[in-house]
Amino acid sequence: MARVLRAHRVRFWRLRSMNTCPVPHTQREQVWLGIGAAVGAATAIAVRRIWSARRLATSADAESKSTRCLPCEGLTEALASDVVAQKIQGRPLWSVTEEGRLERSFVAKNFQAALDFVNAVGVIAEREGHHPDLHITSYRTVTVQMYTHSLNGLTENDFVMASLIDALPVTYSPKWLREHPEAKAGQQ
Repeated sequence: MARVLRAHRVRFWRLRSMNTCPVPHTQREQVWLGIGAAVGAATAIAVRRIWSARRLATSADAESKSTRCLPCEGLTEALASDVVAQKIQGRPLWSVTEEGRLERSFVAKNFQAALDFVNAVGVIAEREGHHPDLHITSYRTVTVQMYTHSLNGLTENDFVMASLIDALPVTYSPKWLREHPEAKAGQQ
């Protein structure tokens, strides 16, 4: 009976942290305990990133409750080029590409800032049902391209999404921000 209790105590203590365990661990057990701690930490970091993206998206949503994307089923044609030129004038961070897409590109402070921004855009895109093309290149250069895929052109929804994206906070690279002062004016 005493042997069974002692064996049970040893197993119980092996489940606890290595620092408080009275039983010396083998090298293999120490490796497994270390991997378990790393997996737990990675999970916590991933959950924190998801929640921060949702928090960024909801703060942007609170500022722009009046603008929403319309269902794409009712849209029959893309906006004319003169209407697009008029709508783009108030958006210094956006440009129209040769393919007729609305595009915004910037350099984030670091990879994490770029990833947080892309995740926040993803939350807004899912909620609105209008999904931009998102690219991270050179580990911190973010490019957002908007167009209505079903019409292969720009619609009012693209400009609504652009305003929602502009409301998101961005941590820009200091060098890029010095070269593009219009981005600083948009943040304030």
